[in-house]
Parts: sequence; C-alpha cells; structure tokens
Amino acid sequence: MSARQLAIGIGFRHQCAAYELMALIESALQRSQLLGADVSWIASHHTKRDDPLLAEAAQRFGCQRITFDSQQLAAQDGVTRPSHAVEQRLGTASVAEAAALAALHEAGYRSARLVLAKQRSANATLAIAEA
Repeated sequence: MSARQLAIGIGFRHQCAAYELMALIESALQRSQLLGADVSWIASHHTKRDDPLLAEAAQRFGCQRITFDSQQLAAQDGVTRPSHAVEQRLGTASVAEAAALAALHEAGYRSARLVLAKQRSANATLAIAEA
C-alpha cells in the first residue's frame, strides 16, 4: 500500500464519453505529477452511483468508488471553486472538489486537502485530494 492516499472527485454530464473522462483524469494526474497507483478512491455525487463511467474509472485505477449525497458534499470544508449552477441543480455548490475531500474524510483522514482544484473538460469536472 502506498503512503500517499489520493481521492479523485468527479462530476460529469450524462453525455460524457468514457474517453473524455479518462483523458481528463490522466491529464490531471500527469500535470500534478501524481501516480495512478496512489489513487484509492473515485468519488462522485450519489446520482452517479450506478453510472458505468464511475465504475469504469474505479476499475481503471483499481480503486474503490464511493458516492455522497448533496448534504454530505455541501458539508465539506476546503472547496475552492463552488458553482452556483451546480448548487441550483443538486443542492451542493461542489461535486468534484467536495467528493474528493469527502472520500478521504470518510476513510478517517481528517487532514485531507485539495492538491488539484476543479478542472474541467466539455462534459466533466475533476479534483484531486490527498491525505
């Protein structure tokens, strides 16, 4: 097991293709000089719980997938790029950043922090948190 614990929070529209999401994740890891092997969780909003893209991302990195409801996401401290549009639609101002932080908090890492703030592609957002 790696000493570094990473959680990737993702949000995506229903029309997001797997290649787009995977390219966003790979690019973010590379830009941040992080290793895919250190990713322990792929996290998102509970509406994505059964989405094949969430499952595919977790399988690609050999990690757990976890989802959180809007109330859990809204309670996360450390969100740097909230979205009014997301808040209107889901009841939380953040999915990607909040989900990444929530995954680490759920695992007992109280010192979790964002190492990569929200990034976006045409149909997806991503953030990375570290413990």
